[in-house]
Amino acid sequence: MRLATRTGTGWSVADFAAGDASAMRADGDGVVHVSFRSPDFLAGRLMVGTQAPGEAVATELAGEPDLLLGWTALVLDGAGTRHVAYAATPQLNNSTSKVRYATRAVGAATWTFETVDTSSFGVRQTETKLVVDQAGDPHVFFTALEALYVVERCQ
Repeated sequence: MRLATRTGTGWSVADFAAGDASAMRADGDGVVHVSFRSPDFLAGRLMVGTQAPGEAVATELAGEPDLLLGWTALVLDGAGTRHVAYAATPQLNNSTSKVRYATRAVGAATWTFETVDTSSFGVRQTETKLVVDQAGDPHVFFTALEALYVVERCQ
């Protein structure tokens, strides 16, 4: 993955990290936060990267034990807490995927993980959308493609 930044007269493009299925947000200090799947498609894990202006990229394995399926969604709230929604499965031949939610407050040592939904979607690419309301409550929207139709649910 590469990160392009508008410099005023053009674009500065640099390598960010290896991976795919990313979501990106910038905080009030200009730090770019990216959630993404690690580069091994058959064993992709949840990764989070940050890059402050003029500094090197810092990435971390968030600690999700399952394999990621599809895209991540990322929100930064007013306190700087990172919220991520995504789909995961224990293994690729498993018949059930899960929609998951992870959060890590500023200064927290680890991520906290929750299962939003355990579905009968099967192992499918799943797109997630995420918002955090003014009360700090997350709302996850997810869509999973089945053979001939789209299943949509709101949490």
